Amino acid sequence: MMINMAHDLRTPLTSAIGYIDMIQKEELSMAEKEKYMGIIEERLNKLSDLITNFFDFSKAISEEEIEKQKENLMEILENSLANFYDDFTKQNRKIDLNSKVSKIEIVTNRALLVRIFDNLIVNSYKHSKSDLKINVQIVGNKVVLEFINELEDLSLDVQKMFEEFYTTDDSRNNGNTGLGLAIVKEFVRLLGGSVQAQKVDHFLKIILKL
Repeated sequence: MMINMAHDLRTPLTSAIGYIDMIQKEELSMAEKEKYMGIIEERLNKLSDLITNFFDFSKAISEEEIEKQKENLMEILENSLANFYDDFTKQNRKIDLNSKVSKIEIVTNRALLVRIFDNLIVNSYKHSKSDLKINVQIVGNKVVLEFINELEDLSLDVQKMFEEFYTTDDSRNNGNTGLGLAIVKEFVRLLGGSVQAQKVDHFLKIILKL
């Protein structure tokens, strides 16, 4: 785990330091400096995201008891979707939410549920170029949510995708730690639910039960 963490943190940091060194030592035009400053900002933002993910994951695997109260699952889900609406729209992609009910009350932890939804939406946004379809239904005493998008990388192993630090080669090259879905798995466990993934033709379906 420490080796993986060191590698993933070092990559964007080394890149940012390299561009800072270039700006300091080379004669560059203002346009070139602005370009490199933009790259540095992007690398440092990525580093910040990595550190946040590591912190959340370590916190998740160390906590066993959390506070729960009655919440409206649909309201939390719709708020999370709204936060990513512009990102999808800029890529001419849609988020299609299908639910026969507008209010589903469950006993849960709001902060953990927000992070679960955010990570699942981010996973679809980063690793697919298709629309995101979300189906919500009540089955017995469970709420079942399906997050569905087209697969860009058919080498994805759905049996391993919730393991910490699992990535495909392409994902790791893009700076992905493989912690986003591992955090989802741990947070879902803390909420007493379950999560699994299926590949259906060239589509990925993540099934969340709460």
